[in-house]
Amino acid sequence: GELTSNWRKENPDVEPAEILLKKIENERKSNRKKTANTTEITKTPYELPKGWKWVRLSQILDVNPPKEKLDLPDNQICSFVPMASVSDVTGKIEKVEERYFSTVKKGYTFFKNGDIIFAKITPCMENGKSAIVEGMKNGFGFGSTEFFVLRVSEHVNKKLIHFLIRSKRFRAEAKSVMSGAVGQQRVPKNFIEEYLFPLPPKAEQEKIVSILDSIFDNEDEIIEILSLESQLEILKKSILFKAFRGELGTNDPQEESAL
Repeated sequence: GELTSNWRKENPDVEPAEILLKKIENERKSNRKKTANTTEITKTPYELPKGWKWVRLSQILDVNPPKEKLDLPDNQICSFVPMASVSDVTGKIEKVEERYFSTVKKGYTFFKNGDIIFAKITPCMENGKSAIVEGMKNGFGFGSTEFFVLRVSEHVNKKLIHFLIRSKRFRAEAKSVMSGAVGQQRVPKNFIEEYLFPLPPKAEQEKIVSILDSIFDNEDEIIEILSLESQLEILKKSILFKAFRGELGTNDPQEESAL
C-alpha cells in the first residue's frame, strides 16, 4: 500500500475492502458458486493500511472454472492460443490461431475474454507466461492444457491480479512448491487458491493499476530505445569491420595503389 499512501490521505472515505469482500461472497451465493476450501488466515506477512484486507485468492477469483457447454457445429471456427503465443516479455497474447471446433472441443483449456491464463509448467511459469484474454472469436477460446484459468470477480481489477502473478516474487514462491518429474514440474492448483493477497478497496485498486501501467509503459519505451542503441552499436562495428576489409565499395581502380 506504499504506492498509494498519499492518495489514501486525499481519499479517506472510500469503501473498505471488507465490504468489497462481502459483495463478492453475495455474488457467489447468488450464482451458486462455491469458494474453494482453504485454511483460515491466522498469520499475515505484514500489517495492511486501513481499509485493506488479507484474503485467499480463491475468495476473489475462480481457478479453472467449469467449462461451459457449447452447442456448436464441428466446423465452427474458434480462437486457439498455444503456449508459444503468450509472450513472457509483454505478458500478452501475441498471436491467436484459428481451429475448427471439432479439433479443440476436447482435451484443451477453455477460457473467455476477461479471464487470465497462467502457465503452470516449467519453464514457462518461471519465464512469466501469463496474459489477460482478449479478442477471442465469439468471446471465448481454447488453449494449451498447461494453462491455469483465473476468472476474477467483477469487484476486483483483473489487471491487478495479472500484475501479481507476473511478479518475480509470486513466480519464485510458485516454483518452490512445484511437483512432478524433472522437466515436467507443475504448480499445484491449491497454491493459487491458498495464496494470501492484500485486497485494497476497489477505488484504490484502480489507482494502483493506473500508476503501474504508467511505470511499465515507460519501461517498455526505455527497453525499445536500449534495443535500438544496441543495434546501432552492432551496425557501427560491422561498418568498421567492412571498412578495414575494403568491402565498403570505395575502391577506385583508376587511383594509384597503396604501394
